[in-house]
Amino acid sequence: MDKNGKSRHSVWLSDDVWREVDALYKLDNCPTRNEFVEKALRQYCGRLHAERTGAYLPRALQEVLEGTLGVFGDRLGRLLFKLVVEHNMTNHLLGGDVDMTRDEYSKMRGSSVREVASTHGNISFKDVLLFHQEE
Repeated sequence: MDKNGKSRHSVWLSDDVWREVDALYKLDNCPTRNEFVEKALRQYCGRLHAERTGAYLPRALQEVLEGTLGVFGDRLGRLLFKLVVEHNMTNHLLGGDVDMTRDEYSKMRGSSVREVASTHGNISFKDVLLFHQEE
């Protein structure tokens, strides 16, 4: 074993493969053919592990995605909180100004649930306003 903790191993390669290694190892910024071969073997072993486990992401990519999604989730949470505060204020303004019985409210809620479900949430204030103006 040398000072880097590596041991010598005999590997038999075809001349074509060795010529390819010889041509490419410098392009990959490897100082030696041995480093190039070791990187290639590690990559191939990683691929084989990925095929066995079914889900393989390099750790660096996984950490970047988790960080990005975490920031995105935090931002969405803050935006949703602001939206709910505005919605609550609107509810209080309307609730203080509208005379409606519990039965009327229940009917409107049921109608709203059906409308949102049938349009997949694609409803605008303009559509609702035009609906009520036609009544």
